[in-house]
Amino acid sequence: MYAVSRDGKRVTDPSINVYANAFAIYGLSKYSEVTGSSEALTLALQTFRTLDALYHSSSTGGYDESGTIGGTVFDSIALEGTNSAGQPQLSQSFNTLMHVAEALTELSRATIGKDALVQARL
Repeated sequence: MYAVSRDGKRVTDPSINVYANAFAIYGLSKYSEVTGSSEALTLALQTFRTLDALYHSSSTGGYDESGTIGGTVFDSIALEGTNSAGQPQLSQSFNTLMHVAEALTELSRATIGKDALVQARL
C-alpha cells in the first residue's frame, strides 16, 4: 500500500507505486546487509516479488509505473494497451526504472547473488 493513516490502522491510498517501493527495497536491503537482519531481507524480497509479479513487463523487461491490486486505479499514469496477462499496460519512465535498478543492485548485494530472479531482473 502506498499510504496508511497516521496511526497505521487504515489504508488511505491503496495504490502500489513501483517508484516508492523501490526505495523500500533499497533501504531494507542495505539495512539487512549492514546489520545482518534476516527480517529486513525477507521484507525486501517479499516487496520485490510482489512488484515483480504485478508490474514486471515481459515485453520491455522493465516495470510499469503504478496501479492497484485488481487494476482499478492507475494514478494518472497513461494506459498503453494490455500486458501478456491481459491487464492494463502502464507507461514506464527512466526515473522509476533507474531507482528500481538501484534497489535491485542493493538486493543483489544483500542476497549475495543467491536469488536468480533478482539477478535476472537486474
